[in-house]
Amino acid sequence: MKTSNIRQYDLLYLILVAISISIQSGFSQDLSPQLPETRPSITSGAVVVNSTAEVEMERMRIAEEVRKMERDEIRFKEQIILLQKKLATASGTAIAPKELTLEYRTFISANPDDIETSEKYYALLKSLLNDLVPKSPYKETSYNDATSDPRNAEEKLHNLSQFPEDDRICNTIKAQIAAVRSGAMSNHNRKIEIDARLAFLEKELKRLTGNFAVASEPSRITGRLNNSPATLALMAHEIKNTEAEIVQLRTEKMTRAKGGSKMLMKVQFQQLIVQLAMQQRYIHSLIACGFYRLFTPDVGMMKEAYVTPKEESGSGNNTEESDSAGGNSGTKKSNTAPALPVATTVTGLETILLNRLRDAMREREAIDNMLKANQLSDAERLLLKMTAVAKYQPELHTIPYEDRQRLLKQSGDIQRLSDALNSRDYEGMLKLVETIESNGSDVGMSDIKVFAKEHPRKALFWANQAELALEGGDHKAMQSLMEAAMRIAPLDKEVSAKIEDLQSSAISKKDTLDELKRVVKNGDYRTAFDRKDEFASLANSSDEGTLKADYEALIDLEAEVETALKTCDEFEDRSSYPDAWVALEECKDALNEDPRLLKRRLDVSAKCSEFVAAYTNAQEHEEKGATALALAWYLTARVEAPSTPKIKESIDQLSNKILNQ
Repeated sequence: MKTSNIRQYDLLYLILVAISISIQSGFSQDLSPQLPETRPSITSGAVVVNSTAEVEMERMRIAEEVRKMERDEIRFKEQIILLQKKLATASGTAIAPKELTLEYRTFISANPDDIETSEKYYALLKSLLNDLVPKSPYKETSYNDATSDPRNAEEKLHNLSQFPEDDRICNTIKAQIAAVRSGAMSNHNRKIEIDARLAFLEKELKRLTGNFAVASEPSRITGRLNNSPATLALMAHEIKNTEAEIVQLRTEKMTRAKGGSKMLMKVQFQQLIVQLAMQQRYIHSLIACGFYRLFTPDVGMMKEAYVTPKEESGSGNNTEESDSAGGNSGTKKSNTAPALPVATTVTGLETILLNRLRDAMREREAIDNMLKANQLSDAERLLLKMTAVAKYQPELHTIPYEDRQRLLKQSGDIQRLSDALNSRDYEGMLKLVETIESNGSDVGMSDIKVFAKEHPRKALFWANQAELALEGGDHKAMQSLMEAAMRIAPLDKEVSAKIEDLQSSAISKKDTLDELKRVVKNGDYRTAFDRKDEFASLANSSDEGTLKADYEALIDLEAEVETALKTCDEFEDRSSYPDAWVALEECKDALNEDPRLLKRRLDVSAKCSEFVAAYTNAQEHEEKGATALALAWYLTARVEAPSTPKIKESIDQLSNKILNQ
């Protein structure tokens, strides 16, 4: 108990000694004044620049934009599919079979001279039909006019054989007429005629084959063909017709040898009628029917009429049509022409064919009306249908050159619009839409215009978002947005320029990232803070180790320097130099060598040297464990700076420590 009292007396004695030292130094301040704290507190912990939170928010927004962009790309592809389907239906050639499309383009691209020749040919052909078939739809007289002129019809049949469009059909019909007329002729005499004709045809075939071989050889000088494909095709067709007639005559010769000449002639005539109808040569088939009725009282159709010689030998069926007039040189399956109904009589077949003629006439009238109303797409589809089901009709081949060119241009514009849609050429799309609409097309283009105007803007928006992603350091999002913009508008000049700038900026950002790493490595906190607008986003988005934490530590140091200097300025403005010096002194050890702090500390210490000496001695004694001496020096320093929180706190701590001993 006594020992404890003695220790308390010793402590009180030491405190009184410290007080006396303070009094001797000329200070008369009381130990207990509680002055208000005027020194701003220095922020502790990591200091993050203001842009860091904004960068994180921007990264979240960019991520949402990327998700939205991915959804928009799916809708974009769906829109393209729908628009392509619309354009395909607007132009029948886009969805028609390839063979039919080629045939249609060949027809619609015919030369004006060829069309003029066709008009003369079909005018004579219709005149022949009018002379032979009383109910011809081309007659200008009443429908019930039952007059006919078979003699005049035979003369026109001869004249028609002079046209290249006839393809030897009229010659074949004439041969059948002659065969029927001479049905009672002896087989011997007919055999002589057949042999003579075969000898001529075989020699002709040899000549044609040789000419075709020479014409098909390319020039030794230029390496190109001397003849056009159309000329070669005509020569090949002539060879095929000659071969067909040879086959037909040889078949007749074999049949006559078996004694069935008269019946054979009727069967062959009916086969010719059916084959011409199946080839869509409806007028020729009607002409053959007319001549058949003139020379044969029996108009019943034999079942053999629907069987070609090829089918009798085991190949083909009645859905196939011959390439030649005779129908014996080969068969070709027809996928587009309507099937020919089986008629029991020649007159029944005539009724079917007359209906086909009337259908073609109505369709031609509809096409003319559509062209007048500028309904080009509907006219093209109907014309394409006629090419498939009435390809040898005069209604088809007498369409004027100007109308064909209008349809050809319309089809070409729609095809080019489809190509522009596939290539994302929005500027070209708008020009083509304007052209198509100016032609008075019946195809609505408003949705295509909206599409062509919307997506360049959307692509530019994504390019701008990619730029923001780059500024936020989100390189993955930037790449996704940039690639999406290029996929949607690869030909847009503004988008391309934006993407080029982005790529240049990305390279510059990489250089900035390298500079950031160098600054962090060197611990250059002042540069890190000065360039925070450049470095903050890169540090926050970096996945490289502790780069973000290290950068924030540098920002923390510079922020502490800035705070200390600002606090020092505030105290100096009030001439509170001890507080200003303490504000500088309390900075972290890592800032001891900062030239700005050193200079300010030196300037301030010159204005309060006694305080600095007392404060420094107090800290030194405190570090050595000399509590009483440290307390005495803090009390001495407090006389110069009575409101300094640090000194008050130190005095309280040391006093309690001494009292508790």
